[in-house]
Amino acid sequence: SFIYDSNALYVNPLPANLTVLVLNNGVGEIFNWLPGMAALDAQAQRVLRNPQQVNLGALAAAFGARHERVVGKEALESALLEPSEQLRVLEAWTVDAPNTEVFKELKRRERHE
Repeated sequence: SFIYDSNALYVNPLPANLTVLVLNNGVGEIFNWLPGMAALDAQAQRVLRNPQQVNLGALAAAFGARHERVVGKEALESALLEPSEQLRVLEAWTVDAPNTEVFKELKRRERHE
């Protein structure tokens, strides 16, 4: 979704210390989190899972933003704690299957609170 909405980085004024976190799994698997997605046929699911080969560093630079790529929980936590004086796009590489399970667990906990 970041690629589709990246023009929002052009909005002025943005806070100078804004960090945009992008969970990048290379494909639109986030749509799997939507209710009813599993009921769609394979052709419809292929349309929603639109693989992207976009260089987010170059995209961020086009908007004057700093780009950082992190891999792993510790690197992500460390990067999030690091203060930034300029607009920053923080790209965290991820794998969808565990993300979907964590999301389902969070939704389950929400209902029980």
